[in-house]
Amino acid sequence: LEARVPFLDTKFTELAMSLDPANKIVHREAVANNAPGREKTFLRQLFEEPNQNGHSIPHAVLWRAKAMQCEGVGEDWVS
Repeated sequence: LEARVPFLDTKFTELAMSLDPANKIVHREAVANNAPGREKTFLRQLFEEPNQNGHSIPHAVLWRAKAMQCEGVGEDWVS
């Protein structure tokens, strides 16, 4: 859990802590294969269906692998 909004919201924190810990476990095999069971699977599953306005996150975006952040990429990569 990161100390960022909305994670500082006590009701949200209570909800997160009430979830079954099995839903929050990351499986190495799933990460390696980009399959359900990797990081944020439970959260991704919550957003699979369209919301009440009929909007949804495209499957390719919702389930894409995490990209690493690069540090020290140089001084001239931003134009």
